[in-house]
Amino acid sequence: MMKFLGRMFSFVLSGITACMLGFALFFSLITGFGKGLPDMAVEGIMQRFPETWSSGEIRVFLIALILLFVGFVFLAFAWIDRAGHRKRLLMFLILGGVFLVMQLFIAFGLHTIQNTDAFEVQDQALAIARGIHQIVDYTKSTYFAKYGNNDLYLIFCVQVFRVCMLLHIHAYRTVFAVLNMVAVDLGIFMTWRTVFLLRGPKAALKVFVLSVFNPLNILLICWPYTCTLSMPLMMLSLWMAAA
Repeated sequence: MMKFLGRMFSFVLSGITACMLGFALFFSLITGFGKGLPDMAVEGIMQRFPETWSSGEIRVFLIALILLFVGFVFLAFAWIDRAGHRKRLLMFLILGGVFLVMQLFIAFGLHTIQNTDAFEVQDQALAIARGIHQIVDYTKSTYFAKYGNNDLYLIFCVQVFRVCMLLHIHAYRTVFAVLNMVAVDLGIFMTWRTVFLLRGPKAALKVFVLSVFNPLNILLICWPYTCTLSMPLMMLSLWMAAA
């Protein structure tokens, strides 16, 4: 009975993952080869290339990148299927180490300037932590009324700022980058562990490879927001169900 439930859970999880990948591929094609999503103020990638590039050259360049990545993933997966336990463990440690170094470089080496939602929530949270109980940016007076998913994140940010003030820490950007990095890494670890329980070590390593080579898991370190900080909570529920 437990094996049957485990297989059913694995089947449902695989179906959900396939649907999400399908949506991601669809919108990636729109933003990559089309004009983007003008109604949502999302420009297509083709519109961000230098004007000296023709549309045909851009398409060939993007297709070449996709084929290179697919080829790399195919070779990596084939190697994982043939490799023994020690080699897989070595690959896991090397990829994890390189991935962590790149994240630390983003967190401490790059002095990025935050904007859009991540900055707006933190800006308001810092004001509340300093005792200013009103909207600090009147151009965004309806922001929190529209996006209720930010309410809990706002409360979390307020507490983080209060702890920083209590400890006389003023490197707020770095603090949130580190918290973001921890959340992303916990989400990846829980994903790896969930697949390990459901599909075994080889499938888990394949998922880990995809996670490490997902540029969002590195670049979003400097953009702490609900999408990254909620990763451990989302994956914890799947891990608990798989266990």
